[in-house]
Amino acid sequence: MKVVFNLLRINQWVKNLFILLPVFFGMHFDKFLNYQLIVGFLSMSFIASSVYIINDIVDKKNDSLHPKKKKRPIASGAVTINVAIMVMGLTVSTAMILAFLVDLKVLFIVLSYFIMNLLYCFWLKRIAIVDVIVIAIGFVLRVVIGSVISGVIISKWLMIMIFLLTLTLALGKRRDDVLIVEENSETMKIRKSLEGYNLDFLNTAILMLIVISIICYIMYTVSPEVTQRLSSDYLYITSFPVLIGFIRYLQLAYVYKNTGSPTKLFLTDSGIRICLILWVISFILIAKHVI
Repeated sequence: MKVVFNLLRINQWVKNLFILLPVFFGMHFDKFLNYQLIVGFLSMSFIASSVYIINDIVDKKNDSLHPKKKKRPIASGAVTINVAIMVMGLTVSTAMILAFLVDLKVLFIVLSYFIMNLLYCFWLKRIAIVDVIVIAIGFVLRVVIGSVISGVIISKWLMIMIFLLTLTLALGKRRDDVLIVEENSETMKIRKSLEGYNLDFLNTAILMLIVISIICYIMYTVSPEVTQRLSSDYLYITSFPVLIGFIRYLQLAYVYKNTGSPTKLFLTDSGIRICLILWVISFILIAKHVI
C-alpha cells in the first residue's frame, strides 16, 4: 500500500488546496465544506497523480540516475510499468467521473489540465521556460476550478500573483536540478530543458519574479474592488509576512541551496511556516474586521 501511495504521490495532493483560494480570499468560510469543492479537490488530486505516473514512466531512465528521484517506485523497480499503467488508468477514470459529477465546466478544465500535462510529459518539459510556464498554468487552473465551483470571482491581481508565485517555485526547483547536475556531472545525464538554464539566469529570473509578485500582492490589497468588498483599508498590512516569506525563500535558495521540493519546503521549513501562519491570521482578522 505504501508503494501505491508513493506512486500516486499523495503528499503532493496538498498542492490542490489552491482550489480553496477563491473561497479563502472571498472570506466565504461557510463554503469550505461544500461537497462539490471536496469532490473537485479529489478530482484534481487523482488527475495530478495520473500525470505523475505518466511522467515517471517517461522519465524512468533519467530518474534512475537522479540522487533523489531514483527512489521513486517506477525508477527503483518497486512498481512495474504495466502495474503503473493500470493504476494510471484508474486514476484518470476516477478524476473524470468526479469532475463530471460536479460540473461540465469543471470536467472541461480537468480534461484540459490532463491534455496539457500529456504534452508536457512527452514534449513541453524539454523546452526551457515553457516547462515552468506549463506548471504555473496548472496552478492557475486549480484556482479557476475553485472559482467555478464556489461562484467566487478572484481578483485579477491575485490571479497574476498566483501565476508568478508558482512560476517562481518552478524555477526554484529547476535551480535545484542545475545544482544537482553540477555536483554529479560525470555520472548524471542532464535533462533536456536544463540545457536552457544556468545559475545566473535562474537567480536573476527568480529575483525578478519575486519583486513583481510582491508588487502584485500589494496592488491586490489596495485595489478598490478588494477594499470595498472587504470594507477594510488595512489589508496592506498582510504584505509584511508575504515580504518576509519571500526573503526567507531567497535565503533558502541562495544561502542554503534548498529549493528542491516546494511542497516539502512549505511543510518543513519553520521560517516559511511562521510567515504563512502570520499571513493567514492577519488576513482573516483584518478581513473580518477583528482588527
